[in-house]
Amino acid sequence: MIRINLVILILIAGTLLVQVTGADIPAPRIEGLNLTNITELQESGFRAMEQRDWNTLLRIAGEGLARDQNDPQMYSMKGYALRKLNRSQQALIEDSKAIAIEPNPVRYANRGMTYLSLGNYSAALADGENAISIIPDYSSGYALKSLAYQKMGDITAAKENIDKALAIKPDTASHLHYAGIIAMQDGNYEDAVYFLNRSITIDPNYSLPWPGMTNATVDLENVRKTSGG
Repeated sequence: MIRINLVILILIAGTLLVQVTGADIPAPRIEGLNLTNITELQESGFRAMEQRDWNTLLRIAGEGLARDQNDPQMYSMKGYALRKLNRSQQALIEDSKAIAIEPNPVRYANRGMTYLSLGNYSAALADGENAISIIPDYSSGYALKSLAYQKMGDITAAKENIDKALAIKPDTASHLHYAGIIAMQDGNYEDAVYFLNRSITIDPNYSLPWPGMTNATVDLENVRKTSGG
């Protein structure tokens, strides 16, 4: 068993969640994922995620896959790095390989974000459903669905799903950001300001799911300009 000497962070649909620090890890558990037998190479990948060093993460994933072409975690890391590097079409291939080998809610949510970045909203919605079918209280699955519905123009369904995500994980910067985006599209500027401010307070620089997506600070500025306040 490896002793982890850094903060372990695990990918959750474009965000990183702190799990545990500086301790032997018998079976770390996070929302949607149960990690066992963390390898040194995977530890290096998690460190690269923490540092948002996508080129290093891509290199680590390539090294891992050269050792084992059936390692789903390395395919997931490769797909994640490619999406962050604005190479989503390639990321989709790697995301799908990871799911084919070992499906879990995190991998479905990650591929769903890749679909969103490519504008395939119905496929993103389906992956949100896939994630929730495995773990019904998986908040990132509902958050993914909320963005897919928002992009499809179904604000009622978008609100229902982001409300479910926030009921499970109320203090998640990304979920609050999405809630602000949805409220803004609905013309509910007061709620938009509230959610965006909360997101910024928790983490103004959380790792956005894909390049080109505006952050909560920019969205808050846009809400204030639109609403005149």
